[in-house]
Amino acid sequence: MRRRELIALGSAAVVVLPLAVRAQQSNRMRVIGILDVAYEDAYRKFNIGAFEEAFSKLGWVDGESVRIQRRVPGSSKDKIDSDADALVSLAPDVLIANSTVLTAALAQRTRQIPIVFMFVGNPIDSGFTDGLARPSRNMTGFTAFDPAIGGKMVQFLRDVKPNLRTVMAMANPDFGGGRSANSIFMERTKQMGIEMGIEVRKANVRTTAEIESTIAQMDDDVGLMVAADQFIFSNRRLIIDLAARHRVPAIYPWANYVREGGLMAYTVYSPAQWQDAAAYVDRILRGTNVVDLPIQQPSKFNLLINLKTAAALGITVPREVLVLAREVIE
Repeated sequence: MRRRELIALGSAAVVVLPLAVRAQQSNRMRVIGILDVAYEDAYRKFNIGAFEEAFSKLGWVDGESVRIQRRVPGSSKDKIDSDADALVSLAPDVLIANSTVLTAALAQRTRQIPIVFMFVGNPIDSGFTDGLARPSRNMTGFTAFDPAIGGKMVQFLRDVKPNLRTVMAMANPDFGGGRSANSIFMERTKQMGIEMGIEVRKANVRTTAEIESTIAQMDDDVGLMVAADQFIFSNRRLIIDLAARHRVPAIYPWANYVREGGLMAYTVYSPAQWQDAAAYVDRILRGTNVVDLPIQQPSKFNLLINLKTAAALGITVPREVLVLAREVIE
């Protein structure tokens, strides 16, 4: 065989082999690990269901082209740690988390596996990245941090209870989106409250007993604003029941509260973040580097109102508030 033909054959081998490798990689079963806050089947279409639907439209079918491994650890630190360990040990192609705490658990365990997060308070403050436009670590995603949310929550409480004078912002200081984010959120909320003639106070709770005493001591002109942290969420049934018993108007950070009997919620629109996460996971699986996927701030919000709860509290929700709601429970 002449030298020219040998060179041509060698060049062809160099080209064909990577193509064959790429074909094998594209056909192999991909693995997605999800560390998730919510597990209730009743709300599936608003969270993991929205992800699955969007992901399937992008050509990924669970059990065929992809295998989705999902863990729901609740608020127990030990369970969060063990579930995070289990997911990382699978060596998945992409990891997903939908809170600051859960994202931190995954971030502590890997700097190689791409992580797509949702509903994170402040990714810079949490150490997930040095900037939003170009992520500096192995993670990207979608934040839930908008300092104006707190002011809107106070406004909606005042709209349904005109004699409102004080709002208690209840949170567990050991959970949440980071000290800087929480500080900015509270400063903005307090300032917007002052502009409306309403005092916003912070009520730190670490136990169910502190939740009970906080709500039981509220006067008739006080409203409750509930923080977006996992300790609070795990005690949502207690909070909803106490608010009803003591006739306290309350506004919550997640839609599930209202669907389970809470008065109102003003929150980032959950399905949109899950759908956006599906798009990012798709791009990563198709070869896009995490650093080329900017971290995005929320653009869609959701007001929910439970009219049954309003009636039980003797509250008439103004029409101008009702028309703003994406979901009304009657």
